[in-house]
Amino acid sequence: MIQLDFKSKKILVTGATRGIGKKIADDLYSLGANLLLTGTNLDEINQLNKISKRNNENKTFYCVDFL
Repeated sequence: MIQLDFKSKKILVTGATRGIGKKIADDLYSLGANLLLTGTNLDEINQLNKISKRNNENKTFYCVDFL
């Protein structure tokens, strides 16, 4: 059986607020990763950062939109 351990690893996941990116971020977080996450909706990013801080999670969301 393969065991993955991402404790003390910082990982960037783009498109992490929905779909496949969110699932990848959730899985990496459950394996102990410190996450840098991006999305395009500023209001959603602000809300997710509040939730992350309140829950003492190692997740930081950034709004990134290259239009």
